[in-house]
Parts: sequence; C-alpha cells; structure tokens
Amino acid sequence: MFRFLNNKVSHVKVPWLTIVLSLVVITLYYVYGAAAEGLVYQRERIINGDILNIITAHFTHSGFNHLVFNVVALLLIGSIIELKSRFVLGMSIVIGVIGINLWLILDSNIMYYCGFSGVLNCLFAVGLFLVWQETKHPFLIFVILGYIIKLSLEIISSDSIFINMVWQSVPMAHIAGLLSGIISIFVIKTICGLIPNL
Repeated sequence: MFRFLNNKVSHVKVPWLTIVLSLVVITLYYVYGAAAEGLVYQRERIINGDILNIITAHFTHSGFNHLVFNVVALLLIGSIIELKSRFVLGMSIVIGVIGINLWLILDSNIMYYCGFSGVLNCLFAVGLFLVWQETKHPFLIFVILGYIIKLSLEIISSDSIFINMVWQSVPMAHIAGLLSGIISIFVIKTICGLIPNL
C-alpha cells in the first residue's frame, strides 16, 4: 500500500520545505501566542488596507490543539507530496492559500480566520491523487469516503470533528481547500506537466 513512500524514501530525500514550514508555524505560535492579533485574518483590517494578515492567518493558530493537529497533518501530508516533488508541494500551498483567500474575501460573513487546515485540505487532495496515481490501492477509496463523510459532518455541525477549537470552526475553509486542491492538480498538470498519467 505504501509503495509510493518506500520508493521515494529509499533515495534519502528529506522533506525540507515541509519541515521548515512546520517550524515556522510552531515558532509563530510560541513567539506571538494563540490567535495573535496582528496575524489572524480580520475582515475589518483587510477593508482598511492591511492585507498582510490574509497571508499570516494561515500560519497562526487559535490554540495548542489546533496547532498540534495542523502541524502533524502538515508533516504527514506535506512529506508525501514533497517526496514526490518539492515544486508540486510549493505550488499546491500557493494555490491553496490563494483559493482560501478568495473565499475569505468573497464570504462577507467571515470576520476572523486562522489556521492551516484549509490549505491542508488542498494538500490532502493533491497528496491523495499522487498516491492514487502511484499505487491504485483500493483502500484509498475508503479514505476518500471517510474524507467526504468528515467534510459533510463538519458542514452540518458547523464545527470541527477532530479537535475542540478555541474559536468557532470554519468548515467552509476545508471545502475551499478541497476545491483549491482539485485546481492544483489541473494547474500543475496542464501548465507544468509534472503529474504524469492524469
């Protein structure tokens, strides 16, 4: 089942981008604290022209559980993608951030946002696709079904199902991330030609 990882790990390639990004997220949390005022997305600040927090919001977290869950997921999913292609990981992160930012700007009901989970949903889609391309393992169908059930429960409950959040969870960010992941697959395939057998 994990032939994809075994083939790539045997080349002793280290997922440096994933590790560095995880360290940045952890450092921001410990230097600035949970949901640091100047780092989280605040619609009012964006309207007033302070657009930096639309980027920094993805790298700050509302609490310790939020941080740990996202960093562990980033280390797992990011490593899977980066061991295939560091460029694909970087491009997917950029597309995920852009996609979620567009959703944040267009949804006038979202006043505050922070966390990497939206981008992680983008990376999950890309990583799942890459593993499917490599292995075609039937277990991945159950992973996809479980993921769809998770997203559905989050939308219905308007809450995260894996962790207790200090802030109100924003499940639509996960949907925006998933859509960004689908766009990432096609952008990388058509523009860069990096994903074979699409």
